[in-house]
Amino acid sequence: MNATNPSITRRLLWFIAPPLIVLTIVCAGLAAKMASQSVNDLHDQQMKTNAGVLLSFVLYESYEHEYDDDDDDYEEDDSDELLEIAEAINSEHGLPVNFRLSVGERTQFVSSVVADFPKCAAGFSELELSRELQGSDDWHCYSQRQPLLAASTEVTVEIFESQTQRQQAIRSIVLATFSPLLLLPLLVAGLTYQAVSWAMRSLRKVSADISDRSVDNLTRLPLAQQPLELLPVAKSVNHLLDGIERSLKREKQFTDDAAHELRTPVTSIKMLEQLLRRENKDPLLTPYLNDLRDSVDHSGNLIDQLLGFARLQSAKSLPMHQIHLGELVHTELGLLAPQLTAKNLAVKFRDDKYNQPVTANETALALLVRNILSNACKFSATDGVVYVYLTNRSLVIEDDGPGIDSAHHERIFDRFYRAPDAKQKPGSGLGLALAKWVADTHNFELISRPPMYATGASIVLMFDAGSINERR
Repeated sequence: MNATNPSITRRLLWFIAPPLIVLTIVCAGLAAKMASQSVNDLHDQQMKTNAGVLLSFVLYESYEHEYDDDDDDYEEDDSDELLEIAEAINSEHGLPVNFRLSVGERTQFVSSVVADFPKCAAGFSELELSRELQGSDDWHCYSQRQPLLAASTEVTVEIFESQTQRQQAIRSIVLATFSPLLLLPLLVAGLTYQAVSWAMRSLRKVSADISDRSVDNLTRLPLAQQPLELLPVAKSVNHLLDGIERSLKREKQFTDDAAHELRTPVTSIKMLEQLLRRENKDPLLTPYLNDLRDSVDHSGNLIDQLLGFARLQSAKSLPMHQIHLGELVHTELGLLAPQLTAKNLAVKFRDDKYNQPVTANETALALLVRNILSNACKFSATDGVVYVYLTNRSLVIEDDGPGIDSAHHERIFDRFYRAPDAKQKPGSGLGLALAKWVADTHNFELISRPPMYATGASIVLMFDAGSINERR
């Protein structure tokens, strides 16, 4: 696959994941802002509560002090008593706030941190401090007033809170609450990837089904289980498979019909050649009759191969049996004895004693071996050697002919293709193509390579592991 090919999965992820992640971040930001506002409101409410508690303590302590002294009248300027009350509240109750207690315009108690701070306006306010007083903090203040029970004097309570302290508290609460949301974009991206992968599973299944289709497997894609979006694709593929099947049927029918139609005139020509040879009294005609005989034999062999090819291709299935390949090779060598004798060829046969039976169709495999051996006999030089080596995993046939140029190793298995050096030899270029088809049908591998023992060509048939029956 080219790296520049577009990926639907990647496109969907880029289309879906970023908006979801951005939306998640925005929602998390809004939620954090709302939570921050809620925490601010909670702190403000706490300041009001603290102010109310202080005022309640002051009123309560002043009331108790008044009756403890058996004094019916409360003296407004009794600052020492109010100071004692404030110090008692700060020490006994230990309120964790900075506050200032004033009676009228007079300050009776103030926390040391805020001792120099100016008066606050009623309610909530932000203090405007000088640079020396402010330091690195901004301060928030809440002021509440209430008259004493026994006097017309107002008591003012001011609660002070550092903005830095408040922001630290807000950050701690927000982080503790929303830190799990930091993983949410990754979770959204992962879920998006899983969703897209699940959605693309149907497309991958259709792709795998299409990859399984071949000339030998034209089974139509099932339409019932296809998603609605892929149904047009499946229908188009099935329509294409219909056309391929019709084309193959026409080709097979044409090959079969042509072979049968050609057999009759070839037989008639052969009979006429034999009749002319018997009646011939002129020796000058003998070379022409020999050429006629060779042409008729060549045509007959070609027709036989076409018929064999057509029968194998038209068969719906090839019955498979366990075949001892060594015996089959010996049988085919016996049938080729006339060719071997005519060129005085020797055969060096080595049968590995550990080779196993092979599961194959005997007729088809015999045709494959016959064509390879015949090809080796045809191209071997006179008085040459044909090498046959049968191992546990392969059959190797080599000859002492002119060999095959490396540029033609792949093309020699094409139908009717003949290398330039082989065109002066008799033949049609169909034998090795037929052998290749048989090998592909059995899931065997048929290759051409430089020879290991001979000086010419080397054809190797390699078996797949599933076709070899291990002896036990």
